[in-house]
Amino acid sequence: MELPMTTVMRASMVCVVLFGLSTATVHAQTPKKNPAPASAPTVSSQGSIHGATKPPAGLPADWDPKIPVAAGSKVVSTKEEKGTRYVVFSASGDFDELIAFYYNNLIERGFTRSGAAKLPLRHMYKLVFNSDTVSNQTLTISPGKTSNSYSVEFTYPTGGSATTLDHKVQPLAKPSSAQSSSQKK
Repeated sequence: MELPMTTVMRASMVCVVLFGLSTATVHAQTPKKNPAPASAPTVSSQGSIHGATKPPAGLPADWDPKIPVAAGSKVVSTKEEKGTRYVVFSASGDFDELIAFYYNNLIERGFTRSGAAKLPLRHMYKLVFNSDTVSNQTLTISPGKTSNSYSVEFTYPTGGSATTLDHKVQPLAKPSSAQSSSQKK
């Protein structure tokens, strides 16, 4: 029996969300001196993916300009629902290089990570990150409509629903190669 693609995608996203939540719990319980392993880029550089020189058309007014956008990305949709903003981009390039671009640039721009999950066989990645003032922002990368294209979705709390932080979250620790290989099991 063949399942419709939307059913497969929904099931995959549920797995990413559930795995991400369990990963976030592990990170919350880890001592601050030695962060727990998490799904992080296995590519040390960003390869051929670079940042956009100017923001793409269609970004919402409350978009944090410190959040990187890959060159050539286009805003597909933006909406606000129940105090959360959803901004979806279309992007092209290599999956691991796209992850490395966002991961590295978010770190360089002062964001911290609170959880991550990577499903390499499904080409799906989710990163929960925080700024100095807003927590629980997410980046989700999933397959796009064509080969070598991806949907890049950012979500963040808006207005009065924003969860503010009154303390600094521990900076991201780059994973070792041993951590990356343990995730493929």
